[in-house]
Amino acid sequence: KVFPNLKRVALVGFSAGGQFVGRYVAVGKGEVAPHLELVYVAMAPSTYLIPDAEVIWHYGLKGRPRYSRDISDEQIMENLRSRRCLHACGDADVLEKSLDKTPAAMKQGENRYLRFLNFQAHVSQDPRWKSVTTFHTLENLGHKASLAYQDPVVVKYITE
Repeated sequence: KVFPNLKRVALVGFSAGGQFVGRYVAVGKGEVAPHLELVYVAMAPSTYLIPDAEVIWHYGLKGRPRYSRDISDEQIMENLRSRRCLHACGDADVLEKSLDKTPAAMKQGENRYLRFLNFQAHVSQDPRWKSVTTFHTLENLGHKASLAYQDPVVVKYITE
């Protein structure tokens, strides 16, 4: 009633916020109101959630926290295959600033941009997941949230 013309809500995050968004796509409720489209933008996370039952939570599905234990692995995959998400990362985001260096994280790549490319390759193996997922390289950008949020592709994705 407050915003009668509202049609879309975007959940957008950068760095740790990007990690939150990526995991919310998988295990979150995914609905604000029946008449509103919910889209997601996960930018420059330190790590990605790979839906693998043998990999520990935060990187995979094993040992998920209480809030997501009632969601089956199949439902998580359905969420990933049906929720529109833009993943973005700067091609110069290769420094170690705030980078998760645990063994599980390092398996995803040596830096954020390599992890982004590896995640893109993983998603591309599943046609349904790939069909709702957009990948965008932020050209000549390191780990700079202020510039990422104003990228024209990101703005267009959120507003159109």
